[in-house]
Parts: sequence; structure tokens; C-alpha cells
Amino acid sequence: MIDWEPFGGATGCRGSVLESVHSNSVDWKTRHHRSPDSSSVGDSIEYESRYRRQRYRFQRAAGIDGMDGAPRPTRLADGDELATFRERNEVALVEFYTSGCGKCQAMEPVLGNVARETEVPIGLLNPGDDIELVERFDINSVPTLILFADGAEVTRRADGFLGADDVVAMLGAVPSDIDVDVDCQ
Repeated sequence: MIDWEPFGGATGCRGSVLESVHSNSVDWKTRHHRSPDSSSVGDSIEYESRYRRQRYRFQRAAGIDGMDGAPRPTRLADGDELATFRERNEVALVEFYTSGCGKCQAMEPVLGNVARETEVPIGLLNPGDDIELVERFDINSVPTLILFADGAEVTRRADGFLGADDVVAMLGAVPSDIDVDVDCQ
């Protein structure tokens, strides 16, 4: 749960939240900045990492997927969020991953590029957080990509790392009566 108190409470206007995120992030950087004399390189990296994590957390809470507004993969917490994601999107691609999987981590930027190029909604879900999902979707290995159309599974791939061309080719399995732009530029 996001604590909005540092931002003067939750606002209904997206612009107000963004202005608050930016101004308070700058204040946070100023308050927590260590002078170059008293900090090591490791402290500087840790400081920048904390700043980016905080900024990303508040942008996400404000409903912003980055400063450019480009589509990005959505992290899904559990089966309920997956059901909502599938209902909300006519076509959706979901990656089932685990947190210690190197191939899964390597897939994330590929999926981000595919999301931006094709504008197909992509969800990322760790089934280890909801074991019932492993059985329901028959997840035997990760990463597993499942393509849904109208809420039903169309196709799946559990071949490990896939390049963007392979993922886009997978999107071509959507039935022809559903309009999906899978042309990458």
C-alpha cells in the first residue's frame, strides 16, 4: 500500500500526483544526498537505486508506465489480477516466471520491446506466489508464455528464452476475427 501522506494525500488528478512525485522525489534526493567527500562509490550507486525505486513506485501508483507513456509489461500479483487482466484485454500475453530465473529476467526487456512495438498488453506473473495457478495453467517450466484471446488460451511457449521475432510470431496465432497489430517497425 502506498503511503500518500508525504505527497499531501491522494489526489484524483493525475497531473497533481505527477507534480507531487517529481517535487517530493527532488526533496527526497536533497534530504538524503551525501556529500562526495563522505560517500563511497557504493553509497552513490545505492542512493541512485533507492531514488529510482521510489520514483518508479510512485509513478506506478499514479498509473503511469514511465515518463514516455509507452506500453510496458504489467506485473500481476495473483490469480485475481490475472483474471482481471484477461477480462480487460481482448488479447493478452502473459509470462509466467520465477524470481531466481535468469532466462525469465532476460525475457523482460524483450517483452517490453514487443509491448511497445505491437501494443499487445503483456502481463508478468510469478506463479510461485499463487501455487494454485501452477496447477490451473499447467506450468512445468519457466519462462512460460501464454497467449489469451477473449479470455481463453490460444497458444503457449515454454522453450526458455525467446527473441522478439519469436514472440511476435506467437502473437500471429490470434484468431483472424480479433484485430491485433503485430507488425513490428
